Order: sequence, then C-alpha cells, then structure tokens
Amino acid sequence: MSLDELEKNLYRREQGDEKKKKEIKTQSQIQSSGKRIFFDRNSSLSPLWRSDFSDKTEIKPNSKPKWIKWLGFASLTAVLLAIFSAGFYFWKSFGPKGIDLKISVSEDKIIVGVPFKAQIDVSNLSGEVLKNIKLSISLPDDLILLKNGNGGKVITKNIGDINPGEASREELELVPVSGKTSIRLLEVSASYEFGSIGSEFEVKKNKEIITDNSAISLDLETPQKVFSGEEFETLISYQNNSAIQISNASIEIFYPDIFTFKESSSKPSNKNNNVWLINPPSDTKDSFSITGGVIAPANSFFEIKAKVLMEIYGKEYIIEEKTASLSVEPSPLSLDIFLNEQKESKILPGDNLQYTLSYVNNTSLGLKDTIITAKLKGEMFNFSSLSGNAFFNSGNNTLTWNAANSFPLSLISPGGAGSVSFSIQLKNSYPISRLNDKNFTVKVSGQIESPTVPEGITSSKTVSLAELENKISGSVSIEALGYFRDAKSGFINSGVWPLKADFATEFTIHWIIKNYSTDVSNISVNAFLGPGVRWTGNVKTNTSESLEYNDRTQEISWNINKILATKGVVGDPIEAVFQVEATPSILFLGKGLPLLGKTSLKATDEFVGEDISATATEVLTNDLADPTVSKDEGVVK
Repeated sequence: MSLDELEKNLYRREQGDEKKKKEIKTQSQIQSSGKRIFFDRNSSLSPLWRSDFSDKTEIKPNSKPKWIKWLGFASLTAVLLAIFSAGFYFWKSFGPKGIDLKISVSEDKIIVGVPFKAQIDVSNLSGEVLKNIKLSISLPDDLILLKNGNGGKVITKNIGDINPGEASREELELVPVSGKTSIRLLEVSASYEFGSIGSEFEVKKNKEIITDNSAISLDLETPQKVFSGEEFETLISYQNNSAIQISNASIEIFYPDIFTFKESSSKPSNKNNNVWLINPPSDTKDSFSITGGVIAPANSFFEIKAKVLMEIYGKEYIIEEKTASLSVEPSPLSLDIFLNEQKESKILPGDNLQYTLSYVNNTSLGLKDTIITAKLKGEMFNFSSLSGNAFFNSGNNTLTWNAANSFPLSLISPGGAGSVSFSIQLKNSYPISRLNDKNFTVKVSGQIESPTVPEGITSSKTVSLAELENKISGSVSIEALGYFRDAKSGFINSGVWPLKADFATEFTIHWIIKNYSTDVSNISVNAFLGPGVRWTGNVKTNTSESLEYNDRTQEISWNINKILATKGVVGDPIEAVFQVEATPSILFLGKGLPLLGKTSLKATDEFVGEDISATATEVLTNDLADPTVSKDEGVVK
C-alpha cells in the first residue's frame, strides 16, 4: 500500500469515528429528554441507528442497571439489622432482665389475725442507671397494711434511682383478716426509666400468701336438743394459736329472736349481752358460758352463731366463726299464753285484756307442787284494774299461782292439763311526753315449774317458759273547724253577716291532724262541700302536699305521704286552711248551712301494719269555732 492510500484510509476512519460520536451524542440527548420515541426502520437514519432498532423500538428513559437495584436492597437490609440489634440491646439491658424484683415473707407459717412482714427487693442487673423507679403494690381485700396504712388496697412507693449492681428493699407489715385456710395474691409492679432514652419499662411479680389457721380458734358446746321454755347452757371456748398476745379482739354471739338471755359466767361488754372483749396471751385457752332459753314450737330448729372479730383502723374483721344448730323437743311441762283466746289480738287504749296461761303435763309422771308466775311489763297497763285469784307483787308486777289459790297445781297428773287467768285494762291515753314516746307494747312473761323431774332430764326441777307480747295500735285524730273572722290565718273573709239567704259570705275551714303513738303513712283526707258552697281556691298547708278539689263532685282531698308519731301531741299539728264562699238558699231559712260534710281520714299504722281511721263532724254556719260570732248569727235569715 502506498503512502497516499494509507492516508486516505486513516482519514475515512477518523470521519467515521466522529460521525459515530455525533450519533451517540444524539442518542444521549434523546434519552435525557424523558420522552419515549419510536423510529421507523425505513427512516433516513444513519445505518448505525437503523441497525439497533426493530421496526418500532421503545426507548425507556432513566433505565437503571440491575446492580444498582441489588445495592439498594442490601442497604435496606443492613439498616433493618441495625435497628433490630439496637432494640435487642436495649431489651437486654433495660427490659425484664435489666431489673430483678423479688418478694419474700418473714414467716413460714402465716396465721389469720397475726401481722407478718413482706420484703420487696429491687435490684439493677443492667449496666446503666435505672431512674425514677416506682413500686405499685396491690393488696387483696382480706390483707391489710398496718404501719402507715389507711385501709387502701393500692400502695405506691417512690424508690428513685438505682445504680448498676445496687439494690433497694421495701418492707411492709401486713395482717390477713379472714379465711382460715386460703390463698391470697400479693401483686407488685416496678416501673422505671433508662437515662437519656426516657422510655418507661415495667416488670411485674406476684406472691402467694397462704394461711392455714386463725390466731384465735373458737368452739361452741350446746345440747343438741332443748325444751321450749327450759334453760340451757352454751359453752364458748377460744384459744390463742399465735406466739403474741392478741388485742382489739372480741367475741360476738348472735342469738335467734326466740332466745332469752338469762346470765353468763363472764360479764358482757354491751347492753345486748352478746359481746365479750378478749385479749388472750400467746398460746392460752379460755372459755365462758351463757345461760338462756328459747320459746319455740316443738320439732323446730334454731342456730346460735359466734364470731371472733378484730378491729383494724376502726373497722371490724371476722377472723373466726362457728355455728351450733339445736332442735326443740316437746317440753315435759308445756306452758302457753293467750290474750282474749288468741295469740295475735288488736288492742287499743282503754281495752280490757283477758289473759289465759294454759299448761300440759307431757310426761308419764305426776308433777307435784307446781308454781306458775306471770310478770307484766308495759307502760300502758293500768295495774289498778287488775283482776284475778293470783297473788300480786306490785314491786315487780308479778302474779303468782300455786296450790293455795289454784288447787289443781298441787298435782298435775300424767297427761293432765289446766289453766289460770287474769284480766287487766289498758290506760285510756298514751303516756306521751317526748318525741320518742312511741310504739307501745304490753308483755306477759310466764313460767311454770315443779320440783318433780322426769327420768332422763338433767335438771334440779322441771321448768317451762312462755311469753306473749302485743303491740298497741296507734291513733290519729282530725278536726274540721269553721271561721268567719280568721285574720290570724292570713285570710280576710268578706260578705253578708249575719247570714242572709241569696247573699254570698266567705268562710275559712281548718283541717287539724294529730298523730299519737306510731308513725303513719299513706294518709288520705276527704270531704264534700255543702249545697250552695263554692271553692275559692285559696289554700294554705304546713306540709309539702297541697289540697285538691274536684269541681264536678265538690270533693276536697288531701293526700299526705307520712306523719311521724307524736306530731301535734308534742309540737305543732298538721294543718290545712282553705276558703269557701257560701250562698244559702231559702230552703235553709231558720237553719244553719252545712259548709262542709263529714271529714274522713284513713292511714296505715306502720308499727302494727294495719289500717286506722278517724272522722270529723260536719261544719255548720251556726256552729263555728270562731269565738267572735254567735250561733244565732249563723242561722240563715
């Protein structure tokens, strides 16, 4: 090849390289424009371009190589792993294993009613300072905090900060107060923060507190069977099972209503004779007995209950209780009391009461020298009216029958029966002088005894008791009083006076209610206006309930919810005042005009549980309670 040909070839190659560069530059400009461009194979593009495209080729701008995508995925995975590692680190350092919470108790054997100590240890097992540590302690209902406690069930303790490797201890003095054998759950949670992070963490722990005994054990000893009216003994034994003296404790006995207390070997601490204060030293036993009797039907059952109570922060808790069940056997010598031949009898002041004491010998043995006594109790008894063949002791209001005044009592044959009786009158009025003089009753307590003792009865004599108490019904009174001049009540009446036919005159009528010895409820008062009498609508009452008037029937009604006992007897009565206008017709010439018909009152006696009633006479113009007018002025002219 000559030198000239070599130059030409080199020149053509350089031109081709420059042209190709221009085409590549053009392609780059197209891609950077962000548009999709389609080329036709038959277009006048350079062969270089035509060779790289099919008939229609889509160029996607911003297409990335695959290695860039893989690089992004790897970066994201690395970030997630870093976050997981950091979270695991914090959980490891400051989670449950960063703090240790332990609960322990000072006693292996926990006794109901005896204090014990619970220790709560908080330890920092992490490598960082744990800040603002707070304990929350939840106590069950029957676990009481003693020192610095107020009876609350959630206790909060602020511990503060604990350095790495250090610990803090909180001590509680607690006492279980019920349930001889039971499991209680002491719940403790600790919340804390970690230094600069400021996040709060919490760990919880529970501790079972198991009790298997009471500080004071209790036992009741009674006969399984008793006779109605016969006295029997109940022995109450108690023991301190702890190593400390128990204080602020008491034993309370719950008698049935049919039980009558007579005496006890240890003096009770209350008037109801059913509470005894005890302070037993450690590991000691003691006891006391109660004597009494029941009056109940044969073959019935009753219970006597005893409870040991402990006072903490002014509240009493039951730490032990026992119940004894007894049955009532037919008495060998039975006694029963009747009033007017009945057990239940409605009685009122002034009534004459006829009492009968009936007895039966239920044994196969004759009972000699029998004595019957009846003790009378009640403010309403009029002892001066007492009648009967018994000996009467006015010092203790007791009647006595024996063979001297009732010969059949000298020997009551097997299966024999008999009775004694007396009568007495009630006072005519209730002895009310104070607000609480209410709910009067009369009671007769009877006893029959014989020195003859049937076989199988461990007693020095055969005894039976009986009792009858009756409620005295209450009483309510109502007055209806009319006035022409009544400025004192706030009404100014006008009209023609003396009364004149076909002319109108105004009057006021007062309803005055007095209640005596019992609370009454659902009181209704009703009356009708007389002929030619019109309701004016002017009313005053000293109760929250007002009067109602039915203009179609001319009936006035007053409904009162409740009136307390002694209202009006002690203090002011219940009163309503209303105004009417009367226009008498000529039919009443020479007569008084009835302003108001008979007033009726009905109510419920809450003490006796029966309905009671009262009435007031009609109000006439010629029979007003107004002292400023005469009867003749009230006659229609």
